[in-house]
Amino acid sequence: MKRREYLTAAACAAALPLGAAEEKKAPNVILIVTDDMGNQCGCYGDPQARTPNIDRLAREGTLFEVAYCAQPSCSPSRSAMITGIYPHANGQVGLTVSGYAVHDGTPCLVDWLRAAGYDLRSTGKLHMNPHGFPDFDFATPVGSDNARMVTIADRYRQQAGDKPFFIWYAYVDPHTPFEDQRNGFPAHPRGAEDVTAWDFLGGIDDPALRKEVAGYYNEVERADAGIGLLLERLETRGVLDETMIIVTGDQGPGFIRSKPYLYDAGIRVPLVIRWPKGVKAGQRRAEPVSAVDIAPTIPDFNIARRRARIPL
Repeated sequence: MKRREYLTAAACAAALPLGAAEEKKAPNVILIVTDDMGNQCGCYGDPQARTPNIDRLAREGTLFEVAYCAQPSCSPSRSAMITGIYPHANGQVGLTVSGYAVHDGTPCLVDWLRAAGYDLRSTGKLHMNPHGFPDFDFATPVGSDNARMVTIADRYRQQAGDKPFFIWYAYVDPHTPFEDQRNGFPAHPRGAEDVTAWDFLGGIDDPALRKEVAGYYNEVERADAGIGLLLERLETRGVLDETMIIVTGDQGPGFIRSKPYLYDAGIRVPLVIRWPKGVKAGQRRAEPVSAVDIAPTIPDFNIARRRARIPL
């Protein structure tokens, strides 16, 4: 099996022959990207995390236990998700604000999805420069305004009509500086006295550091609550089970011995996929996977890429 087809086969209930996918209705796809969020989730065994909605997606889909970003830096990591190519090869080796960009002409996920008939949208934080990416709604508050994010996604769903839709759905949480509560989320923010510092911080445990850790968990909880609102809206519209939902992060949390370093805490991220029509429920996979594997999980991706005669 080719490396780039591996993640799809691992997640699927049965390995679907690629050609057969053309005869099935293409799923909608929502790629949910959190900002500087490691695998501090309940479904990854973190007892301090309050992530009931990500945990639900893990129960109803497949969780990859050993998932890595492609580079512990925002723009390069995101470019790997969209191109399926490592940053050193796609050109986005640094931040967009520093002038780095994906090389002109680099094949991009949106090219293949557009060729496959998808309606392409984005909301929240993009922070990369792939060619051909659709217009998107982004201002700094949008990516942490849960209600607004859901409203935008619902509008996109309606505008797609009969086409399958792809939405890049990116939060700015839990990026620093931490904001314990915004627009009522989370409902009950925690303080320094409510959490313990992580082992990877080197045994440092003082109130100031624990306050930062609490702020991180508050923003993780806010992002998770936003995911819950999105799931509720998709259920209300009757399209949840028609939609492949992928949840991941671009890198680990912004603490010492984490982002932007190659310590485990800096490069480990969550990766959960829910799609009842093609992904096993309650499955946990222990094989290592990376951000470059995300794009090939979308069924029509491989079909459209072959049409363009681009090697996997």
